[in-house]
Amino acid sequence: MSPSRTIELNYQVAIPEPKDQDNPIHIWLPLPASTRQQDVLALQADASMPVEICYDPVFGNPILHGLTSGKNEGPQHIAYRAVVQRHEWRVDLTQPRPVRLQQDAQLLRN
Repeated sequence: MSPSRTIELNYQVAIPEPKDQDNPIHIWLPLPASTRQQDVLALQADASMPVEICYDPVFGNPILHGLTSGKNEGPQHIAYRAVVQRHEWRVDLTQPRPVRLQQDAQLLRN
């Protein structure tokens, strides 16, 4: 088994009271994903608004989505704590890069 290390990631955002009280605010925070290079061991969210985990339609990356009601709620917050175990991995930089990355970039432009 390859060497690994475990890290804790804390991500938080404070949203001041909006000047426009009639429109909800969408907040999108990137989440770590379990891949060949890492395992997400724990994920906890804390928010003053409803939150859900969504997935990017192109790459499939997880995203924490929060939505304020748009009413006079005062300042809001959204945060998460993730425990991630990273695994050592190697890349042969003498080999050409896969073309897939260029194709994915084209999808984002459309």
